[in-house]
This record gives sequence, C-alpha cells and structure tokens, in this order.
Amino acid sequence: MTHLLRPRGISLALLLGMAALLISSCGGGGSGGPSTASNAASVSTPQDSTPSAGTTPTSTTTVTVPPTPQEPVPADAIWVATTGNDTSGAGTQASPYKTLSKGISRLSAGGTLVVKAGLYTGSANFINQQMHPFPNGSAQKLTTIRAESPYSVRIENAGPLNYYDNALFITGNYIKVDGFVFVQKDTAYPPFVGQVDGNFVKITRSIFKRQGEAEQYGGFFYVGGNNNLMEDLAGVGHARYGFNAGGPDATQSKNIFRRIVARVDYISSAQPKAAFSIYGNNDLPIRVKDFLVQNLIVIDGQMGPTAGDTVYGGVYNPKNTENLKFYGSIVLNNRAEYAGFFLAEYPASKSIHLVNSVAWGNLGTSFLAGVRANNNGGDTLWNQLTIGQNPYAFYADIIGAQNRFSDSLLLGNPNLSSTGSAGFTGGYSQVATAANPALRYIVDRESNISGAKILTRYGVDGTSWGEPGYDQTTNVPLWPWPYEDQIKAVFAEPNPVPAGAVPAVNNTQRGFCAPGVDAYGKPHTLTRYIWQTLGNRIPASIYGD
Repeated sequence: MTHLLRPRGISLALLLGMAALLISSCGGGGSGGPSTASNAASVSTPQDSTPSAGTTPTSTTTVTVPPTPQEPVPADAIWVATTGNDTSGAGTQASPYKTLSKGISRLSAGGTLVVKAGLYTGSANFINQQMHPFPNGSAQKLTTIRAESPYSVRIENAGPLNYYDNALFITGNYIKVDGFVFVQKDTAYPPFVGQVDGNFVKITRSIFKRQGEAEQYGGFFYVGGNNNLMEDLAGVGHARYGFNAGGPDATQSKNIFRRIVARVDYISSAQPKAAFSIYGNNDLPIRVKDFLVQNLIVIDGQMGPTAGDTVYGGVYNPKNTENLKFYGSIVLNNRAEYAGFFLAEYPASKSIHLVNSVAWGNLGTSFLAGVRANNNGGDTLWNQLTIGQNPYAFYADIIGAQNRFSDSLLLGNPNLSSTGSAGFTGGYSQVATAANPALRYIVDRESNISGAKILTRYGVDGTSWGEPGYDQTTNVPLWPWPYEDQIKAVFAEPNPVPAGAVPAVNNTQRGFCAPGVDAYGKPHTLTRYIWQTLGNRIPASIYGD
C-alpha cells in the first residue's frame, strides 16, 4: 500500500474556520451544478462539465424510457426444467431437458435457452463455457441463457470445485445471461461465483451468493474483457473484493455496472478488502479505463479481519485507472478502516468522478472518511454529494489539475478533513449548520440545499457502452428498487461463519433484511431502509401507501 496517511486531528478553531470558508462559497452552482426539472421523477442530474481529453462524459439529457418488459420467448427456444429428461426429452416447453448442460449442448449461435423455475444442483447445471461450450452470438443477436422469470432459477454446487469451475463463467462474445441465483458454498475455489472474461456480454437480473469457506481472493463476481454490461445484480456473503474488475496485468475498458447491491457478511482474507473494486493495473501505461458505475449500493458490510490488510472501503480502487465514473451511488452503514468511497490511491490514476452520490453512517475507525482519494493525476470531480455521519467527511491528498469539489452537503461528520482544500479548485458548496434546513432523506436533498438527489435510473435498461442512452439519466423511477424482494430473500438466508472468518457471528437478517415491520407498520425493504435512514417516513408516493 502506498501513500496512505492517517488523518491528523484538527482543532475546533480550524474546523470552524474551514466551515465558514465553505459556507461562504455556497452558491449551488459549482462546475457541474444541478439542473432540476419541474417533475422530481425526471431530474437531470449534474454531470461532467469539462471532461479531460480521452474521457467519455455522461450526457445531461433526460431520456423518457418505459420500463423494459420481459422479452418474449422465441418459438425455437430450447427448454430445461427440473421435471425434464435428458434422454427422452426433446428440449421443447412440453418436453424439456433436465440439465442445463444438455440444453446448452443444443444451443446454436444467437439461440435461446429458457430454464424453468427451480433448484439445479451440481456442475452439470453450471453456465460455464469452459465446462459446457456453446457458440457466441453476434451484435445483431446474442446467444441467450435465461430463467423463465427473473431470479426464479437457483444454481448451486454439490461439493468442492476447482479453480475455474464457476457456476457462471463466460469466455466468449455476444452472450446474455439473465434471471439466475448462483450459490457457491463450502468450497475454497473458484475465487468468484461468477466470472466474465469475454466481450459484449450482458449479465442481468442475477444474484451471487458466497457461502462457507473461500480462498483469500474470493468474492461474488469478476468481469474481464471489454464492452460488458452488469445490470440488476446483487452479491452477498464472503468477499475479499465482492464485485471486481482489473488486475495487475489486466487490459479492460468500456464496462458498465448498473444497479448493483453488495453486502459483505464475513471475510477470512488478509488481503485489502472492499465490496466493490475497480482494481486497475500495476504498471503504466494505464490499461484499465472507461468504467461506468450507475446506481451502486454498498450496504451494511461487516469489518472482517484487521490482521494483514483490512477493509479499505465500501468502494476501493487501489491501482492505476482512468475515466472511472460513479453516478447515483450509495455506501451506507458500511464498516471499514479508511473510507466509504476510497476512489484512488496510485498517483497515475486520473479522471475519477463521483457524482450525485451518498456516503452515510460508515464507521469502523476514528479516522474513516466518507469519501477519500490519496493520489491521482488530475481531473477529480466530487459533485452533488451527501456525506454524513462518518468520522471524517473527506480525506484528499491529490495532485494534478482540474480537481473540483462542489455542490455538496457535509452533515453530522465530527471532523471535516485533515487536508484542507487538498488540491481542489472551486471550493465546496456547503457545510450544513443549524441555519440550514434539516435533511429529511439522504437520497433527496431539500430544494434549497446542496447534496444528492437520487430519484431516477441512470442509463437506459439493457444498454451497453455506446448504445443509445447508455450514459444518460432517464425519468424511470429508481424507487422502489427493482426486484428488492428477491434480493432480500437471498440476503436474509442463514449464512453461518466458517472457522477462521471474521466476524464470528453473521446476522443475515440485519438492516433491510430485518423480519417484521418498521416503525410505521410496513415490511422492511431496501427502499424503506435507505429512505428512512434519518427517521422520517418514506414518501407515500413511492409505494402508493
């Protein structure tokens, strides 16, 4: 680890002086200030105003997009069901095969395999292109493997596995996998439950659960390759890095993570840890670049072991990266040593942007910051952030040019920062004081104060890099969170801590997974948990009650 300095304490006089300076700069119009439509459901959130050369900015256009309907099943689709038969079955809906491997063996380029609801156990049911080869699709027609309905098919291992025996492992191109729950339990290998090393792949509406023992690099999901889309995914259980991309010698670009929920329950690894990481690559030139993260939630993560390296943050991007853009993202009630969002550490990293996002209630050590960047080569943008109830609001010791921090609400953090302006220009827009209106919801700032307003979805559903609407805000409501009931059901399942992992007890029914009802007599949900963080009842318009 390089250049990681613990913040020094700051005096009350210095803190008040800094707060006065910040309040005096409040104008709600720093570079990349908000553009708010009259309808709250179609907010056009602030984006990059002066992107550096070689970056791809996110558009400020608000796109009207209806929710994506379930795709119809092609007439020539191959079918699999738990009641099927691999010998006498015909692969039709009326006469399905029994195992996914049998159905996969019949797939043609651009074809579709549909799996009926149920539990499918053992490697014969893995969607693993190395174990069970199937053909690539094309830009015009993806080869598709899908559940008949989202999250209705559960795939589990039946015993210990080898290094590349992932329940999901895609090595080819132009492939789509949709609607599965993948569970890897009681096996050290493979490192990740799901892995994509191909290009132009879409993994959608799926959950990755890691249960029991795991090797020191284990996590939920790893993406390699280029131009891949990960949308409406969730990961829970053991993780070193939960959702991960990059690596010491990696070359990756134009990948999108859209609407991801991650919760780390326990960890045995002595490596640096985080629920979400764009790792980067070790040496120059930078080869891990152009990643778009839209509506990421890291929530209720546990600390894990502190021997060796600890949990660095809910998000941690350690090595050389370029053009990483986080929009509409939340790190809430996560336990770590250094930060909620730890966005950059290697000095060559550049163009790391965090926009319209929340770091709230993150604890673990007395010097943890809501948002942190140790070094980078310039063009850092922190804009329209709500940072609250973390030991420090931010820590930044950055270099380079065009580093901007603006239009942000810093509320209830005992300390502001130990590093002053830390290379930022333009100043921060606002530090909340008693004179400011109370914040009711961490994802919906009041109309006359700064901070995050995360109400609608980023990116048109199903779009990969370069496709129409992939980098635009839409007027499709983000809340209630899509498929939150299915996510809660898997996250709440028992997941006992194996020997050697930390913490020793894992209450899976914590936070939004709590049983029973909330203070208002309503079932606990992810949406209510986030909206009611400050103790105010969720707006009736969200659930219609």
